[in-house]
Amino acid sequence: MHVINAEIIYYLDRAGKNLKPFKNNLPGEVLYKNFIQRHNKALKIRHGQNIKRSLAAVSRTVVNEYFDNLEISLSGIPPQNIINYDETNFVDDPGRIKVLVRKTSKHADNIMDSTKSATSVMFSVDDAGSMLPIYVVYKSTQLWDSWTTEGPEKCRSNRTPSGWFNKSFFEDWFITVVIPHFRRLEGNKVVIGNNLASHMSMKIIQLCKENDIKFIFLPPNSTHSTQPLDVSCFMPIKIAWRKVLKAYKRFRRGTIQKENFPRLLKKTLENLSVSQITNIKAGFEATGIYPIDREKVLKRLPVEDLISINSSASIIVPEALHNIIKETRFGKVSEKVNKRKKYNIKAGCSVTEESILFNNEYTIEDAINTNTKEKKKEK
Repeated sequence: MHVINAEIIYYLDRAGKNLKPFKNNLPGEVLYKNFIQRHNKALKIRHGQNIKRSLAAVSRTVVNEYFDNLEISLSGIPPQNIINYDETNFVDDPGRIKVLVRKTSKHADNIMDSTKSATSVMFSVDDAGSMLPIYVVYKSTQLWDSWTTEGPEKCRSNRTPSGWFNKSFFEDWFITVVIPHFRRLEGNKVVIGNNLASHMSMKIIQLCKENDIKFIFLPPNSTHSTQPLDVSCFMPIKIAWRKVLKAYKRFRRGTIQKENFPRLLKKTLENLSVSQITNIKAGFEATGIYPIDREKVLKRLPVEDLISINSSASIIVPEALHNIIKETRFGKVSEKVNKRKKYNIKAGCSVTEESILFNNEYTIEDAINTNTKEKKKEK
């Protein structure tokens, strides 16, 4: 109701109108209820999921261009040769739970230690429903053997001071997880993931050439609708993780010790073993990757220019109100948003050596020298 009232006030003030039934152009509760009742066949009330404005600004033009390129890149590629990867955090917080209290109680407390600390994990899945070995990165300057045992099968572990993946560890993941998996398969292969500079290097490009792998970037700020892992896999995993964490913390004090993390992660994935294949395949289908279907993504996007598409829409939605709605979703043109470094490469196209060099405007020798300097700094 508050959102609708705010939009009405904004529209009337912008149009220079002052309606007498409204006090200071503020509609009452009766208008809101009547509006919902009149349009109950077309409208309903739901909890909205908060997404950043940059994510909401992904246009139909960008998505269509992505699928135009993707159709060419995936032509003749079998589902088991298509991999999607993404990293996510496992936090040391099981979330709130329901507790039984007296009716007169104003506060409901649940005694359970939790922190904001998190462990970064790289997941990768193929379109046949298989999950590749997991890659865990701890926030630490040292890596102890007790942190690497009793975890998921073939799980690999590493550490960084920040706890996040950098270019060097992404290369290590690619060499130790992706390459061994693809060497068992025949024909061309595809890796699909985020358009981040830390997810690409000259070394990875060379490995892709040697192993018939196409490295494809998703459209910027679109992973909430184009990334299989984001769409259908991470949510069930996080729900299962919170359940395992609650059981673990019930009779224990303090935070998760790093030597216990592999065992808890293994138990989380074991609890999802029955639905894992279904969730993975559903993610590739829901994002229109396999089978190729751009409408799976397009139907989740709003019509950017309703009036130009349907001339009769101006009768239903005045142009001034349409502009307000459009501005609310896509933001003002003058607004500047700080973004992480990304490559200016067409989404859906295979990344090549030339495209990386073109985006960075330097030569192959410069790229090799830069890569060498980065490794020396890390050492």
